[in-house]
Amino acid sequence: METVWIKLTGLLPEELTEEMEARLFAMGVTGIQTITSEFLPPDEEKPKDGHAYLVMYLEQAESFEQSFVFKVEKAWKDFLKEKDLVQLEYLLLIEDMESNDWATSWKEFFHPLKIGKRIWISPSWEPAKITDNEIAIEIDPGMAFGTGGHESTALLIKALEERADASGLPSELMDVGCGSGVLSITALKLGSKLVDGIDIDPEAVRISAENLAINKLDPNRYNISQTAIADIKKKYPLVLANMISSILYSIKSELVRICDDNGELWLSGILAEEADEVAESFTAEGLELTSKDIMGEWASLQMKIR
Repeated sequence: METVWIKLTGLLPEELTEEMEARLFAMGVTGIQTITSEFLPPDEEKPKDGHAYLVMYLEQAESFEQSFVFKVEKAWKDFLKEKDLVQLEYLLLIEDMESNDWATSWKEFFHPLKIGKRIWISPSWEPAKITDNEIAIEIDPGMAFGTGGHESTALLIKALEERADASGLPSELMDVGCGSGVLSITALKLGSKLVDGIDIDPEAVRISAENLAINKLDPNRYNISQTAIADIKKKYPLVLANMISSILYSIKSELVRICDDNGELWLSGILAEEADEVAESFTAEGLELTSKDIMGEWASLQMKIR
């Protein structure tokens, strides 16, 4: 049976879209696009002056009350109430879509994007035009996985590039919660010899493996699996974890355990306002904070085993 997806479209004043996007991402909504007058995909209605649309895609559940859509709609209404916005003017439109419609719609949003000094993320259907010193990463994001353009992912991509240019990346690293595989691909293209990636979602594992293959990387250089972090026996000089803070807390001790004696743990997916609290929590596990970076509403932390 064809998977049914739900498209949610909401209108907000443009200055509030980043705050709402951060809240939705913290809930686990990763496939969010912002449509403004300046960024207007073909055939999309132009938002009224000073406003923007937030567009999301979520999988349909057996009943509306069981679905994630229900939680998003409640969060949307709560946000409108908090900001004194009239609900009738800023309704969240909910539409059913077939999965092939979703795939077509996604292509209207995803175009080549430069991150850092020389990393280009692009869809396979629209390759980036790069110079000799630039790196192209091709991503087909799949139904509910990001492209790498979200601030939380971009922070780690930039950090990988900066480390590669300064002293080189470690030969091996672990990508926990690999999603679309964009961080694993970035690390390999920047010089890591071997990357292991894990995710609890089998669809993420499949999409990551496909994206690694799209980028023509030697399959002997990566292992992507649904292995639980508790079952990982190996230790790594660098562990990446890009996920919301509540999940980081829940696997905190395991993240620290798989770092080697002089290893580093780089965390992202953290709301900027929560960054100091997260850093303090991981410091209590035997780490020290070496760097904190902020982009928009999001923060990343680079930590090292003491």
